Amino acid sequence: MPTAARLVAVISLSLATAYIMFLAIQTYPELERDFVRMVVAGVIVSTIVGWRGLGRRVGEGYRSAFGYGLRAAVSIIFWTLFIFAGDFMIAGMMKHAYYQPMAAVLQIPLRMIQFGRYILTPELVGTIVVSALFCSALTEAVKRKWD
Repeated sequence: MPTAARLVAVISLSLATAYIMFLAIQTYPELERDFVRMVVAGVIVSTIVGWRGLGRRVGEGYRSAFGYGLRAAVSIIFWTLFIFAGDFMIAGMMKHAYYQPMAAVLQIPLRMIQFGRYILTPELVGTIVVSALFCSALTEAVKRKWD
């Protein structure tokens, strides 16, 4: 059922994800060719996580909301990295880079680790944590006021 908290969670997490993707592009210019796909994938994942995760679980206080916000951030990062790694694996399959199907499947966790290293800069980690806490506090405030 649509609630104000879910709507705010979706909007705030989507905006935060798009901003973090923009910062990642500024940090690593070699990712610029995939900018639109990265932002679209991140916004779709954050919409799902915001609606089904953060927006549904808030309402137990700010302390719990902060935990749910950090959990939402980790979920968004995991699923976005999974999508990027899967996309990279499919592109490799189209170029016949893998001789066996299992070799292609095993590339997904390796690429997730490789892409995850891009995120491990202090600026990006700090921005992710602060934006997750802000989105969760905003969602909790909306839940208290309108739900």
